[in-house]
Amino acid sequence: MDKRARFLIYYDMRIYLYRIFDEYVVFNCRRNKRCLLLFAALFILGLILGLFLGSGGIYTEEFFSNSISFTIEIIAGRVSFGGVFFRGLLINLQYFALFFIFSFSMYLLPLHYLFITYKGYVFGAAIVVFTRALGIGGFSAVFLLVLPQQLILLFFLCLFSAHITPALCRLKTPFSDFWGLCKLCLIFYLFSLFNIIVELLLIYAIIKPFNIIV
Repeated sequence: MDKRARFLIYYDMRIYLYRIFDEYVVFNCRRNKRCLLLFAALFILGLILGLFLGSGGIYTEEFFSNSISFTIEIIAGRVSFGGVFFRGLLINLQYFALFFIFSFSMYLLPLHYLFITYKGYVFGAAIVVFTRALGIGGFSAVFLLVLPQQLILLFFLCLFSAHITPALCRLKTPFSDFWGLCKLCLIFYLFSLFNIIVELLLIYAIIKPFNIIV
């Protein structure tokens, strides 16, 4: 294969990926601006409630023990590239599987909004608990590691929800186009994996070399 053929393949692939991004992300953001703003408002509401109310009850150091242990491993430099990568894959898969189930009926759509509010609440509680457990290092970890990757993941979850809502409200059920729903879920899941790239860059290009989390 000569250079011209390789260039044409690369160019066609780049155009194809750009078209997918424009259709499912850019256009989706413009068309469903109000829906996305509602998701953002609910997340902020949950965050505020979590900061003031979420550090008690079940939201203790034991509840966040796995996340705290993972953060300590990052601070100590014991976290592996593969560990971060596969952990991110699993978390994203769990979230999208849940939203996929919540998309089986228009009557389950409110659970999308409830889930985003709940994640804001948990994030608010995590700020308090991490800071109490790890001090300034825990506070830094939440804002430098947890916040960016969670916001990217939740953003694409919200885009998926906003994209399917009009059609689901018309059809009442997705089973008339079940494979179309599966395709959409897979596309937005793949987009959400960008949060893993961001997390790896933060850990290996900024946090570990410069010891930002101390």
